[in-house]
Order: sequence, then C-alpha cells, then structure tokens
Amino acid sequence: MTSSEWQDWCPIAFDWYNNRHHHEGIAYFTPSQVHRGEHLQLHRVRQNALDQFWKQHPERFVRGRPQAPSLPDQVWINRPQSPEQTTNKTAQKVAVS
Repeated sequence: MTSSEWQDWCPIAFDWYNNRHHHEGIAYFTPSQVHRGEHLQLHRVRQNALDQFWKQHPERFVRGRPQAPSLPDQVWINRPQSPEQTTNKTAQKVAVS
C-alpha cells in the first residue's frame, strides 16, 4: 500500500476496531464502550434480558440462571513479563553468548 492508501485505510480500520467490533476478551463490548464507561449500563441491559428469558423459560437453562459476561480484571495485548521471567531470559542469553 502507498502512504496515501494507508492514510485512507487506517481511520476506517481503527473506527471499526474501536467502535463496531465487539471483542470477546472484553465481554463482547467495544473498546470505546469500555473506555467511556458505557459497558456498565449495557451489562445491566444484557443481564435484565437474560433474567427475563430465564423467568419465562427456566427449563431451557439447564445450568441455572444465566450470567452476562463481565469484564476481566486485566486485558493485555502484549502482557509485560514478570521480573522473574525477564531475569530468566537474560540468564539464558548470557549462557548462550
């Protein structure tokens, strides 16, 4: 791609990724919804819908009352290494040299 093509493509791709794509790793919310705090209300809406379905047809839910997925405590693209892992890799590099 040329520089001009990248400049045209990036805003479209970033908009889709941040505003339209619902990510499994963040409970099927978009990054923008989480960043703006909108996920809190959306989670309540999802849970209310599940509760209504469960009350109407509990026989369909063999594992009991369904729970809307919640956000994990942490989300990483590239999780930083622990100091112990970094020390081990450094030791391995020194031993190989």
